Amino acid sequence: MIDMVLQFVTMYPKTTARGLELESRPWKIAKHYVMTWFCLDFLTLIPLDTIGLLSGKDRLKDLRSIKVIRVLRLLKLMRLLRSSKLTHRVEIPVSIPYQHIALLRFLLVLILACHWLACVWAMTLKLVDEKYPQWINEIEAADLPFGIQTRESPMRI
Repeated sequence: MIDMVLQFVTMYPKTTARGLELESRPWKIAKHYVMTWFCLDFLTLIPLDTIGLLSGKDRLKDLRSIKVIRVLRLLKLMRLLRSSKLTHRVEIPVSIPYQHIALLRFLLVLILACHWLACVWAMTLKLVDEKYPQWINEIEAADLPFGIQTRESPMRI
């Protein structure tokens, strides 16, 4: 919630005839935020898990739209990657060649993307009904003779 408030006063870069400038007018900043990230931030701000716990209904837990909204929270992290000022602060004072920093940044983004894809892949088990064939069925059948409960083990999924 604090992030949303701060976004209404955080300047953003805009292209002008003189080059790249930061917009400092509050009403323009607010308009830009409402037109870009506000809807996503607002949807992900709703505490759906808490509402489900307080209502005591498992019905809320099974809604697929709620699961999609949870995935939208990941998109908020893309904003952090895009406007990463930390890397710019580290690049200048530390005498590491730009190629090494670019390679490290690429590897970090690659690891993050692989993690997100694995999370989405595992989420397909929850989104698809059990009556349809799933990718984990053959793995589960191979693990069963060894006494491994594949679906219950978070390390196997």
